[in-house]
Amino acid sequence: MDKAYSVSLIYRNEDQHIMPCIDSVFNQTIKPKKMVIVDDRSTDSTFDIIQKKEEVYPELYAVQIHQPRHKFKGYNISMAINHSIQTLLTLCDTTYIMRMDSDICLNNPNYVETLLNTLEGNPRIGITGGVSDKGKFMTRHVTDAARIYRRECLLELLKTSPNPGYLILYGHDSFMIFRAKWLGWEVKPVNITFWDARPYRRSMKRWFLTGRFRYMNGFNFIHQFISCIRYFRHKPYFIGSTVAFFTYLLSNLRPYRILDKSYYDFMKRDLKQIVLSGLRNSFYSKILRRTIY
Repeated sequence: MDKAYSVSLIYRNEDQHIMPCIDSVFNQTIKPKKMVIVDDRSTDSTFDIIQKKEEVYPELYAVQIHQPRHKFKGYNISMAINHSIQTLLTLCDTTYIMRMDSDICLNNPNYVETLLNTLEGNPRIGITGGVSDKGKFMTRHVTDAARIYRRECLLELLKTSPNPGYLILYGHDSFMIFRAKWLGWEVKPVNITFWDARPYRRSMKRWFLTGRFRYMNGFNFIHQFISCIRYFRHKPYFIGSTVAFFTYLLSNLRPYRILDKSYYDFMKRDLKQIVLSGLRNSFYSKILRRTIY
């Protein structure tokens, strides 16, 4: 069984978190063949720390981006991820490629091996990943903070992207999941946790972009409406979800879609199954609770 994998990591001003992040990767039961780390124009000492780490781990390959940063949300991180992945694909031909954030720590030494065993068990699984210790396990979604791609799946995703390489778009991580399913790959979340240094926060700008992103990715009105109701209980409560909902409606006035009709037909069917499954589970759970109690 070939469990060779490489790691793509980007960072910006992570001098407090980068050392434990890198160490946690090389403390895994299966070590990476190569780890490409791209500096997204940091202004602190992170790059100096990584240069010292290169002396400890010869598998490290550090790169700096010097172009000016762009103001559009999601553009800079997408460009950095794209640069890291393309460099990694050029340097090595490992069967699996791990994409991870720089502010996390794989505190479970079996994290990578568990995910690789999942991929080895089913050749149709294209993406797998665990869950943040500050998040909630979801059966249909894989976090972008520490996910592993099958090489064939990643190459197909890059090839079919509207833009060369990784899509330049807010919400690029979720879009890769949707597109993998559309292309016929399975996405398999695994209930194994990693440590996340930062609590998840969603600014008002993020709520605004979420509505736009959901429209561009083919989310239908009913799914968007239900999602906004579900987010009422999260800070800033009804304000954020209302902004996302009205942004979604406004996006319909200026239609802009990024893929062909077959993708959006797929999203319509997939989201319908998600809504129906959620309603069924909610109904049966209520019946079960009444029966037990």
